[in-house]
Amino acid sequence: MEQRHFLLISKDMALYGAIAAAFADEGWLLHQTTTAVEGVAKIKKHPYSGILWDFDATPLDTILATLDVMRQMMNGPIIVMGEAFKTKVRRKLFRFHADDCLPRSLNDAELLVPLIRQRLWVYDQLSTEQSTTDKPRRPRRDDVTIGNLRLDFNHRCVYVNDQKVILTPKEFKLLKYLYDNRNQVISREQLLNGVWNYDILGTSRMVDIHISHLRDKIEKDPHHPEWIKTARGFGYLFDTAHLDK
Repeated sequence: MEQRHFLLISKDMALYGAIAAAFADEGWLLHQTTTAVEGVAKIKKHPYSGILWDFDATPLDTILATLDVMRQMMNGPIIVMGEAFKTKVRRKLFRFHADDCLPRSLNDAELLVPLIRQRLWVYDQLSTEQSTTDKPRRPRRDDVTIGNLRLDFNHRCVYVNDQKVILTPKEFKLLKYLYDNRNQVISREQLLNGVWNYDILGTSRMVDIHISHLRDKIEKDPHHPEWIKTARGFGYLFDTAHLDK
């Protein structure tokens, strides 16, 4: 039996003890941390099979921002547990790719373990399917070459000077959104809605951070970008018009 490692983000030792006991019979190990920042640090160091998150231990905005980061680092069930979830909160959690919103009382083997086992089965099937389709394919025509950039939208790949550049899923989605609206100034709010599907006060900084990372990867000089230009005080645009000059 494969040993699975899970991470619980919670300050509640009683919750940890109950879930750890339920997991023990499956041969699963439950680790615990108390903050979102520590959770991200642990995921970077250890390939956890899944995350359980005590909703009552962390503000919603922090959970959503951290889910966005975690989903770029792992494929596996992320289950949020709380006393009660309003419909609006559930929608936000699902929009950021949480798998389930469960009552905290559901911490016994009778229901929680079978549910997680099913979620693991789904992710395992997806991983197997992906590995069988990672064989070389004939090039398709959805490749776009502009200057020293090649954008392969089929395989979600980007090449700079024929060298493959590794982008996170969110960075690729951001780049594609900018390219699809090339030569148009796109506001931060439009980018939030189009890429993150999320629009609350204070999250525009997330756009700036991702733009900065994207420039570091595709621009020859990120401080004097050729492709992703800043419209000061408003947003950004993907510039291809300069190629026709």
